[in-house]
Amino acid sequence: MNKQLFFYKEGCKVLYTKTGNLRLVQKINRSLVLNLIKEKGPISRADISKITKLTRSTVSSIVDYLIRKDLVKEIGLTSSGVGRKAILLKLNSKAYYSIGVDLGTLRTTVVITDLLGRIEKRIEYPTNSHQDKDKIIKKLITTIHNIIKDSGIQLKKISGVGVAAPGLIDKKGLMLITPNFGWKDTPLGGILKKEFHIPVFVDNNVNAMALAEFEFGKGQGVKNFVFINVGIGIGAGIVIDGKLFHGESNCTGEIGHTTVDYNGPKCSCGNNGCLEVMVSGPAVVKRAIKAIKEGEKSVISELVNYDLNKISAEIVYKAANQGDKLSWRKQENT
Repeated sequence: MNKQLFFYKEGCKVLYTKTGNLRLVQKINRSLVLNLIKEKGPISRADISKITKLTRSTVSSIVDYLIRKDLVKEIGLTSSGVGRKAILLKLNSKAYYSIGVDLGTLRTTVVITDLLGRIEKRIEYPTNSHQDKDKIIKKLITTIHNIIKDSGIQLKKISGVGVAAPGLIDKKGLMLITPNFGWKDTPLGGILKKEFHIPVFVDNNVNAMALAEFEFGKGQGVKNFVFINVGIGIGAGIVIDGKLFHGESNCTGEIGHTTVDYNGPKCSCGNNGCLEVMVSGPAVVKRAIKAIKEGEKSVISELVNYDLNKISAEIVYKAANQGDKLSWRKQENT
């Protein structure tokens, strides 16, 4: 069955045909209308029809379905214009919720958000990356149970769990390689899905950051960009034509282990002079400590009360903002 599918993008009209079954067409058109109400609401059925080029009867059918699902609400009539006033529609952001997990090497954060990404509840706790894998996952599961209980939100109202984690992760949520934890082939997605019986999505943390920027941050309205994160490691999230680009082997964006100096220090991956070992947070700290031990003066020493073990990348950054020459020189070197 040939059906014409219409996709709306901010600032332009995108129309093309695609072959598919009726259920697929309904699913895509419902998603199209719902996203438009989310972005443009309050909005009328007539305006939705004009923007999407879907017929008024199709729009009315979809809106009725979304209202029955409590995803959309009628909030009143238009206050201007001539003729018959139109009923305005708005997303019901409290209809469903999502759980977000940032599984970090040093800290783990678990949140519950509404459909607009607004945080309802947050729990943070230190991560011991050297701890047994089963204990780390058990702690995460317990925390997710606790945040659901503390929020008072019913599990049936939670549409899914999204996990951002370091390392190489495939499309099924299998953590192929997680160097900072020492994990290999860990089916975190499957473990969480079995525990909570709701959809679970696991992706690389930098990919998740790029997606967040696309949806809520500086990437809004930008179809193509590269997001680079510099922390304990270095990674990139790539958005092409409004979608995350994972590449054939799911390792696109793993720029941290690109060799930039063949005579540089040895990296944890075994190579010399990787970008990560040269300019990551720990690399900056290591250089700063070395320079101070060699006698260079820096405000960094004062910021850590002369305890070099307390130096962090954040401290170097603070010192740089105070005009510290050593901190600036280290940044320039990187």
